[in-house]
Amino acid sequence: MSFYEDNIADGSHCMTCCQLIGEDVGFPRCCRNCGGEGSEPNPEGHKKRIKAEAMQRFDGWLSRTGIAHKKHNNGFHVVLTLPDGRMIDCWPSTKKWQLRGQRISRDGKALHELVLQQLRPWS
Repeated sequence: MSFYEDNIADGSHCMTCCQLIGEDVGFPRCCRNCGGEGSEPNPEGHKKRIKAEAMQRFDGWLSRTGIAHKKHNNGFHVVLTLPDGRMIDCWPSTKKWQLRGQRISRDGKALHELVLQQLRPWS
């Protein structure tokens, strides 16, 4: 193995851009610039804050669409009912959604376009 391959394998260098991250951790990882966590841990409560922000953005989007929905589990699971009767399960805190009977997705733009198409079929 080359120098960088060894350092990427032990996690001391970013597996995307090969920049130094810090001490080796025993597994490959990405730096903060490439979407990884880097060498510094996230502050306390980081995940809860990110999930709460995602749920708040979803609630804003949901109110703007005006689509029929039911919230379950304190809003962590939302079931949207499209005008044609199809149902969409959404988990706003993780940004996941699923048209019932199909695969789970994280593509928020596709969800928005699906709902918009149902609300305005002439567009």
